[in-house]
Amino acid sequence: MTERNDTADVGHEPAVSIPVINNGDRFAQQKFKLCYFESGRLLSADIFPMAFQYLAISHVWGQPKWQHIPGIQGQVLASDSKAKFIAQRLPGLVGADYFWMDILCVDQKDKGARVAVTQYIPRIFRHAQRTIFVKDDVGIQMCCAGAMDFSSTVGEGDLGELLTIHRDRFHRGQYINERMLTRLWILEETILSNTIQFANGRCIEDSDNNSDISVQETAVHLSSTRFVWKLRELAKAWAGAFHPWESTPKSAIDQDSLSFIHGYFNNGTIQRSGVNIRPLHPFPEVHTFYAHISSTRRTSKPRDFILATMPQYSFYQVPSNARDMSYRELFKDCVYQLWKSGFPMQPLVPRNVALKLSELATPEHQFTFQEDENASFPQDREETLCRFPLPEIGHDGGPEPACLGDLVKLFCGPRILWDFYPPLDAKNADLDKYQTFPVEGISESNPFSAILPADITWIKVDYPENWRVLRPLCRTRISIPRARKVDSVMEIKIDSESELLSLLKETVSSSRIMWPAAILGELHEIAQPTSTVQEGVPAEIHFASKFLHIWWLSQHSDPPSPEIADSKFPDDNTFIDNAVRLAALITCGLGSSTFEWSKQNLTPALVSIAGKRIMSLIPTFLCHRKSEYEYWLVGAVMPGDRWALLALDRRDKALVTPCIFPWDVDLDPL
Repeated sequence: MTERNDTADVGHEPAVSIPVINNGDRFAQQKFKLCYFESGRLLSADIFPMAFQYLAISHVWGQPKWQHIPGIQGQVLASDSKAKFIAQRLPGLVGADYFWMDILCVDQKDKGARVAVTQYIPRIFRHAQRTIFVKDDVGIQMCCAGAMDFSSTVGEGDLGELLTIHRDRFHRGQYINERMLTRLWILEETILSNTIQFANGRCIEDSDNNSDISVQETAVHLSSTRFVWKLRELAKAWAGAFHPWESTPKSAIDQDSLSFIHGYFNNGTIQRSGVNIRPLHPFPEVHTFYAHISSTRRTSKPRDFILATMPQYSFYQVPSNARDMSYRELFKDCVYQLWKSGFPMQPLVPRNVALKLSELATPEHQFTFQEDENASFPQDREETLCRFPLPEIGHDGGPEPACLGDLVKLFCGPRILWDFYPPLDAKNADLDKYQTFPVEGISESNPFSAILPADITWIKVDYPENWRVLRPLCRTRISIPRARKVDSVMEIKIDSESELLSLLKETVSSSRIMWPAAILGELHEIAQPTSTVQEGVPAEIHFASKFLHIWWLSQHSDPPSPEIADSKFPDDNTFIDNAVRLAALITCGLGSSTFEWSKQNLTPALVSIAGKRIMSLIPTFLCHRKSEYEYWLVGAVMPGDRWALLALDRRDKALVTPCIFPWDVDLDPL
């Protein structure tokens, strides 16, 4: 297997020993309702899915209502177009096979049943003989496939250009709609499906691309280029997920991705390279989670951002009371499940206002100091966590995401690691060589370094696998090795559009990941004049998004685009303040969906260090108590090698307040 770098290094497998989480395969021991057609009638049976060959149906709901469908007893919760599809097309697609389709196999009147099945959806699609991918396909016709070039030498941009030329010539004025490329649940179902059969969801009488049913039930208007970009995004996710815990040849990824796009256009059946049944990965990893940092896939309920993504990983168990939990409650529970399972991630939003310095470590190194040498840690992890609880996440759980990319960003907080000398894994027989180990080596000006006297303090550390206890027979230093004091931190206050443009050029242009992700994702969709994503977006966010979108494109076009000078934006300080706030949110790894939440919690600020100014976000209360804090950048990991911004209390240097600092700007050397 060869290493590849075709995906941005947004997340990575931590360099720690990760246990394989095995919560027991309850799927194999539980019966599920599967359906089949017989003589035009829909029948069902409760069976063990792993003992049968069956199909899975992946589709988008649309606007459902309770209605009767010919051949089905009772009412079904389905949209008008989906009801026609079930009556007219589904029997021919599944034949005599058993199949699973959520609106037919799960009691939609039972909220508990709808939530409970989310735990098993990954296994249902993973073990299906094949998945039928029901396309909306409004706008794309078979002649479009004939106009495309599916050779391995054709790139995403080339495909988009070919489709644009064809549609301008033969389908001018017709929009492209494909909710399968914009809705959240479909991503998980696709990733977990090894064999996919593409099928049109339209019926014969609905073949008009702009039928009333399609317009009423959809809210997606895609340009040809945007359509191809979203299709390629899904294709890469499917191709890259077949063997998640080791690198795979880039050629195999490219070939499977191309096969996916070809199969979509031609209504073909495709099979992914590699293993027949994709094993569940223990934790979120690059191709199934972090690669979607620019994704604008949406869902109707914020809570589904957790329920539609996390059950595909074996660490996660849907809480028994999940149906009564909000998104924020589910997010906090998900983070705690990750920590309890030994995965040392950190949420992007600071856990709370002030932390003790010893609580700043990630759960990978959850340590405490005790003077009682007889204080022993219990062997059972649950009991241990009760006595030595994991860090708090925060009272409100942070902002709600509006799209999948927002959720991914919230899992990209900095992990701060401490050095221990003697090292935590030192054996008693090795301690002699550490007795003369120089404690010096870190500047005394580093406040994140302390020396513990010998024979007084016992250090107890929680590793993912077990507890470690160290009785320092010599002086022991704990420290965050990389620490640089910031020159200044100032709240951003500007009065004119020219100052705003100058600020953006200085502080934003070095962003390598977050701004390109925003331009490809949320800013693009909000700024488009035909985008229905604008519905429900406040005018202040819309104007700020459009301004930033045009500014970025003008900076990265040759020659520079004059659009920004010709565009009409509100000429007042409120608009400028909104643009600054949104720019800071994007730079720091948050998005437009956090705009209102951030106004109650965070203030945009400029961090000056080593001759550079970086746009950051600090808790608002710090602005009113400037003289009481000094700011430091400390070394952190995940994602990549980054810096974290901390406000250190001058009066009590054991207290710190985490801030939000961008992780994709180049600060080397520092």
